[in-house]
Amino acid sequence: MRTARYGALGDPGAVFGSVVAVLNALVVASYWRLYFTDPALVNGDTQIAGYREYYLHLAGPVLQWIDVLFLKRAFRFPLCTAVWLGALVVIYVLWAEVLVAPLNLTPVGTVTSGLPYPFLNDMPLAARLRFYGLTYASGVVFVGLFWAAARLVACSSLSRDRNPER
Repeated sequence: MRTARYGALGDPGAVFGSVVAVLNALVVASYWRLYFTDPALVNGDTQIAGYREYYLHLAGPVLQWIDVLFLKRAFRFPLCTAVWLGALVVIYVLWAEVLVAPLNLTPVGTVTSGLPYPFLNDMPLAARLRFYGLTYASGVVFVGLFWAAARLVACSSLSRDRNPER
């Protein structure tokens, strides 16, 4: 019985790892941009412990990026990654707008209440939809950046394999 090697070309987990890496990049970029603008935009009145904040919004994603680029060798299917990312954005929007918001009273914003992040509750629906669309567009940019990084990693490892004395 033949088993797939981790990071092999036929590895079905490559697209999953790629999508997770892009989602992590979106979370890191969005979180810290909003946090440095005003921590209340993402945390509300709750103060998160520093070690937890850095782990969730920096260290954990960096470790996953190292895994997906150097160990998993993912990002071989950028179009498929972008399609799955789009599907997840649509699922998130439906989850937040149709399930979460109607069932929660907090956080309360100037426009609505119950959406997962405080800043979303200060935006009218059209602005939120624009935000979600821009988030997806940013994700597509991250797909391209990760794909380029994966190509660089692959080229450098091929070069090392061909010239072992280097």
